[in-house]
Amino acid sequence: MEERPRQGLDDLVQPNSDQFLKLFLKHQTQIYGYIISLIPNVADAQDIFQESSTVMWKKFHTFEPGTNFVAWCIRIAHLDVLCYYRKHKNRKVTFDSNAIACIVNETERRSSDFNDRIDALEQCIDGLSVNCKYLIKLRYEKTVPVRDIATQLGKSVSSVYKVFARIHLQLQRCMHRRLSIRGIQP
Repeated sequence: MEERPRQGLDDLVQPNSDQFLKLFLKHQTQIYGYIISLIPNVADAQDIFQESSTVMWKKFHTFEPGTNFVAWCIRIAHLDVLCYYRKHKNRKVTFDSNAIACIVNETERRSSDFNDRIDALEQCIDGLSVNCKYLIKLRYEKTVPVRDIATQLGKSVSSVYKVFARIHLQLQRCMHRRLSIRGIQP
C-alpha cells in the first residue's frame, strides 16, 4: 500500500497569505470594533472575532483586490453576529436585522476614515501630559480597572473617574479639531 506524503506547512499556506495577513493586521482593530459594538459580552465577541477571522482566511480567494477589504470582512463577521443572536435570542438585549444592517452601513461608511482617526488620536494622546498618558496606558493598554488605579494613586474612585472624564473631553476636542482640518466629520 502506497503512503501519501504528509502535508507540509508550505502546502497549508495559501498563495495569497502574505497579502491577507498584511490587510488583516492593518484592519483587525476595525473588524473587532465592529463585532464588539454589537456583542455585549467581550468573551463572546472575541470568540466571534476568531471564528470570523478563520472564515476570512479560508475565503480570501473570493476577495476582489481593489475593493474595500474592511467591508468584505465585516460582511463575513456580520453573518457570525447574526448566528450569535439566533443562538442567544432569549437574552434581554438583542438587535434586529434592520439595526444590524444600519450598523454595518455606518461602519462601511466610516471605515475609509479609520486610519485618519487613529492617526489623529495618536497625535492627541501624544499631546497629553505625562501623567495623563500614564493613566491612559494603565486603563486602556493594560486594562487596569479604575478601582485599582484609584487604589494605586491613593485617590477615590469618583475622583479618578473625573480625571478620565477631563482627559476624554480633552481628547474629544483635539480629535474634533484634527479631523475637521482633514475634512472628516468627527
